[in-house]
Amino acid sequence: MLYNMLQTGTRIRELREKKKMTQGDMALLMDCTVDHVSRCERGVERYSVEALIKLADIFDVSVDYLLCRTTKIGSEFSVESSEQIGSLIKLNHDVPRGRHL
Repeated sequence: MLYNMLQTGTRIRELREKKKMTQGDMALLMDCTVDHVSRCERGVERYSVEALIKLADIFDVSVDYLLCRTTKIGSEFSVESSEQIGSLIKLNHDVPRGRHL
């Protein structure tokens, strides 16, 4: 699947409007210009990886959702601590060879 700048921009605009944010509000949060927000929402410019991560945090969605790779807003799986990561790695190593979680 290719990155569709227009679909991503549209999805982010919808999320912004749902939160009743203006493009000016978004520009302040993203430390960029209103013109840049507008161009990204229209699919004229791409969001940087860093911007997509920040937007995912702002809207509490996954980057995959922003990139239109899924219609699920949240993620089914989230890791909250390094302790959980360690547990998951150990669990994966305990699975018989050739089978991974």
